[in-house]
Amino acid sequence: MIRIGLRDARAHFGRFVMSIIAIALGVSFVVGSFCFREMMSSQVDQMLASNSDADVYVRGSEEQKNDETSLDMSSSSSSASSSSSSSSSSDESKSYNRIDESLADDIAKVQGVKTVSVTYSVSGIVLVGKDGNAVSTTGAPTVALGLAKGTWRAATLAEGRWAKTKNEVALHSFAAETAGLKVGDTTKLVYPDGAADVKVVGIFDTDSSQAGAIIVGLAPSVARDYFQQETGQIGMVRNIGVYGSANDGKPLTAAQQQTLADRIGKALPAGSKARAVTGQQVRDDSAAATKKALGFIQPLILIFAIIALFVGSFIIANTFSMIVRESMRGYALLRSVGASPAQVFSTVIVQAIVLGLVGSGCGIGLGWGMVRLIVAGMDRMGMPMSGAVDPSPSDMLVGLLVGVFV
Repeated sequence: MIRIGLRDARAHFGRFVMSIIAIALGVSFVVGSFCFREMMSSQVDQMLASNSDADVYVRGSEEQKNDETSLDMSSSSSSASSSSSSSSSSDESKSYNRIDESLADDIAKVQGVKTVSVTYSVSGIVLVGKDGNAVSTTGAPTVALGLAKGTWRAATLAEGRWAKTKNEVALHSFAAETAGLKVGDTTKLVYPDGAADVKVVGIFDTDSSQAGAIIVGLAPSVARDYFQQETGQIGMVRNIGVYGSANDGKPLTAAQQQTLADRIGKALPAGSKARAVTGQQVRDDSAAATKKALGFIQPLILIFAIIALFVGSFIIANTFSMIVRESMRGYALLRSVGASPAQVFSTVIVQAIVLGLVGSGCGIGLGWGMVRLIVAGMDRMGMPMSGAVDPSPSDMLVGLLVGVFV
């Protein structure tokens, strides 16, 4: 019966192609939606692991009702007993009271602390490219940070050095490429108080692609001055990043982070309105908030998948009805030579399974291709994505089940 079913499928291949296309379109939207969601989730995780890379963060203990969200990628000034260090932290779901930057001195004395960094980021910065136009990308922000040697664990200086004055900048490799600038070039940087001639003295890379953000490294003292002008609060910062010494500069484990956070929490002065939390907690909170904000994308794509599958089901039903009618004589012949009704029906089931498997396979490939095209399009628009794009085994299983069921 299996051979007969396969033979009938080959005999009516033209009609089967219509059904395969219908199934493939529906499955492609389903698989594509899952692939896109996982790609965005992977991108968010990569960026947070790179940007919020401190082992412990000290932030305000009082949650603020006003929505004070920002992309805080760090820069820093060093404490009295340690070199400066930078990290980034973003909690898009909540905001907290600012804390006194002088707490860095108390934190630096805690056992297990290697480096303490005070976070400074400056908004309203515009980088002018080699062509004389402002450098920008679709949707991604321009972020100015105070960076110096050892200030950001995920940042690696690829060429030159870090900025030391207001008239020097270090650029992220993507920003330098987009602006058409290299080490030694001069350009203009528009600060909040006006434009200034600057020289590119360094180019650095990070672990994540930054999704097309234009990152400009300023001298830490310059970033601190502009940050305080912007906030109007002298000596007050959003958070303080801490790197532990337990693993020779490598990220601490979750247990080590918690131990260090507990020690720092006990060392904070009473009335400081500050608390220590693990870096992993900050990353998890930020990831959850970001993924929640992007959660509408998959349901939107799934709506198209449902519509495609719904319309496709009519095409498939009509195709099968025509095939069954055309095969009635063959089925009657099978019954006349002793085939049972179940055996005859099994030939139709074989055709349906083959149709579902072939259509699902095509749909999985098409869905993966759609996501690859989207990623390529985002890259051309200046938003390179480094998140995983390939469908997972669970995505492919869902696609196969949907295709066979329909």
